[in-house]
Amino acid sequence: MSGSYIILLLSGIYLTVRIALWDNTQIPLLSRKDIDYNKQYDYIIVGAGTAGCVLANRLSADPSVSVLVLEAGTKESNPNIAIPMNYKKLFKSDVDWGYYTVPQKSAFLGYVKRSPLYSMGKTIGGTSSINGLMHVRGNPRDYDQWAEDGAKGWAYKDVFPYFLKMENFEAVGDDGFHQVGGPLTVSGGGFITSVASSFLKAGEELGYKVVDYNGETQLGFSPTQWNTKNGKRWGTANAYLYPAVERPNLDVVTGAHVRDVVFEESDEWGPEEDENDSPSAIGVRIYSDDTYIVTSPLIRAKREVILCAGTIESAHILLVSGIGPEEHLRMVGVRRIRDLPVGKNLQNHPMVPLEFWINRFSDPPVTLTPRLAQSNDAWWQWMIHGTGPLSVGDMETLAFVNSQGSPSETKAVPDLQVMFSGQIASHDAYRTVGVDGLALSQALGPNAFYSEIHTGFTMFLGLLHPKSRGTIVLDRFNVLGPPSINTNYLDSKDDVATLLRGIRLAQRIVNTTSLSHYNAKCSAENAKHSFEYDSDEFWEWYIRLLTFTMCHPVGTCRMGSAEDERSVVDERLRVIGTTGLRVVDASVMPSLPSGNTHAAVVMIAEKAADIIKEDQSN
Repeated sequence: MSGSYIILLLSGIYLTVRIALWDNTQIPLLSRKDIDYNKQYDYIIVGAGTAGCVLANRLSADPSVSVLVLEAGTKESNPNIAIPMNYKKLFKSDVDWGYYTVPQKSAFLGYVKRSPLYSMGKTIGGTSSINGLMHVRGNPRDYDQWAEDGAKGWAYKDVFPYFLKMENFEAVGDDGFHQVGGPLTVSGGGFITSVASSFLKAGEELGYKVVDYNGETQLGFSPTQWNTKNGKRWGTANAYLYPAVERPNLDVVTGAHVRDVVFEESDEWGPEEDENDSPSAIGVRIYSDDTYIVTSPLIRAKREVILCAGTIESAHILLVSGIGPEEHLRMVGVRRIRDLPVGKNLQNHPMVPLEFWINRFSDPPVTLTPRLAQSNDAWWQWMIHGTGPLSVGDMETLAFVNSQGSPSETKAVPDLQVMFSGQIASHDAYRTVGVDGLALSQALGPNAFYSEIHTGFTMFLGLLHPKSRGTIVLDRFNVLGPPSINTNYLDSKDDVATLLRGIRLAQRIVNTTSLSHYNAKCSAENAKHSFEYDSDEFWEWYIRLLTFTMCHPVGTCRMGSAEDERSVVDERLRVIGTTGLRVVDASVMPSLPSGNTHAAVVMIAEKAADIIKEDQSN
């Protein structure tokens, strides 16, 4: 038996033990069959996702309060959840809801049926268990705008203490903007490719500063801050739920897909509610089996039902429960409880990849290929030390820029997030999200996006404040089935114009001294199209062909003033016109923050816990 074989065997044994210790499979979670329908809980939390885990911890901290958490998914049993670099392997897996949008008119032209995968976490921890692990708060102006639009009490000065409260900061950052000792670890440093370090220097060449984007100013170039701990993912399941799950007043049930919210003295087939009444939520029903046909008896809540099911499912549950646009509910045959704009105002961050080929392999490598990322050495580093390429996500460095402003500006709101990865994705990664491989080969050449032929790097250009708005509605042929998601990506020409400015910025970055010595070539140069390469018309075609989604949907249960016809919940997250019902997740955001949404959702849940406890004490 060779020495390399013994090392590989021991590595496999160690990996198995390490993951077994990580995935908390022995945590005492309940299953659907364990539910006691005669028991009443003070609070029923629908969804053990990013926000639900936070609320479960904070509300159950009072031993006199009983809390039930109902999660449609399973335990975090997929081993790739633990491994930061492998998060893309979780898309379209058993821990992903696996939604698809309806065919799009203005974007995703290179996708099968123009319908991309719309991934959201379906497991304990929700999307915090499958996301790209980047910890981004957003811009202070984002939250001031929320308050100005009617969400009083949600300005930056109001939410900043909750960003601190959540945080156990282990990175290098600005003094006065971070805290240690919170549940959610934020790490920095660690593995970074040489070419990603060059990206930071390129930003400085262009006049930008290297900054802590969660600190004094967001604008500039930065190393990424990660939600990892000792090289492993550290989502809200680990940070909030698992430390609390053995409390006797907290029950967490997996495999419990909630069908609807039930209101006091309401008859599913009776007359519609009077708009002057305030129907009270008294509990929920779940599907009794995996056919999504048979429903359970009522599970009762003594105080409140709190929807934390995410932007898609929270809206879906409200619509099925009779809370939504009256005309739509009537069309699909659902009895109207409240006429509210549920499902409207859907927003998300679209992004466009620009891949650059270097076509040379060096020792040590300046970039990372999938083969190197999954090598024996990489696994050994991660297993023994919690370091190496597997210990971080793939977006190693970031830039937040205002594409129409000066690099020296520090107070403007960014409109672009440039995410730099020292690798190029494989065909499999593109096919997973719905890209039509044949169409791409015809459009960009037979070797485009094939990382084992080319080594290189990618800049992903994320549009932070799209003007396009989408909707979520019930499927008229199957109301209880997956909802119909229409993102309307790139419906606004302004969105395309901003992304085009992002492409021009990326070209300037590549042409700096720091990056130009790599002699990188953009893969799009191989396109066979009637448009002249590098013309604005060419890039508009490219943008619409290769749109990606950053999986940051928000806004379908918009927060605002109760008098505002656009609002679904008020500033205390109560569903307007009802009692005993709140929504606490990304769906309440009136507009997108400037960056990844995970940190903002944790902030919302932390603040919501205080609001709920305050309302109960009053």
